[in-house]
Amino acid sequence: MIEVQRLQKSYVQGRGRSARTVQAVDGVDFIAADGCITGLLGPIGAGKTTVCRCFLEQIPGNCNVAYIFNPKLTAVELLQSICDEFHVT
Repeated sequence: MIEVQRLQKSYVQGRGRSARTVQAVDGVDFIAADGCITGLLGPIGAGKTTVCRCFLEQIPGNCNVAYIFNPKLTAVELLQSICDEFHVT
């Protein structure tokens, strides 16, 4: 099972006076039950890739925790399977 609660991620875009904070992901909640196929759907720039990167811990900082449960896999095996799925080395 994958459970995500109040997932948020923001970043600063630009420099100096033109710098502004962009909220890439704001308050995402979902549960992906065991044995079910779950997809992230949305337009370009909606934050789908950012959500996946939060799972892979590629984005540090204010990215809240997502909970991933699978008693048959170790944490390393689970992260490796996600990396393989998204072609991350």
